[in-house]
Amino acid sequence: VFLEQRDKDEVGELVSAKTHGATPLVIACRNGHYEVAEYLIEQCGADIEQPGS
Repeated sequence: VFLEQRDKDEVGELVSAKTHGATPLVIACRNGHYEVAEYLIEQCGADIEQPGS
């Protein structure tokens, strides 16, 4: 819901931002949140080729 309320550019910035060198996609996968990872890829356009992804 949080990301759905943001515009496309803002979502792109949030999805590609790094925390301690890891993107939200990596953090989701490391913690077993595979549905979140799938959402980030399919709905938010998370770049799986980005370093730290």
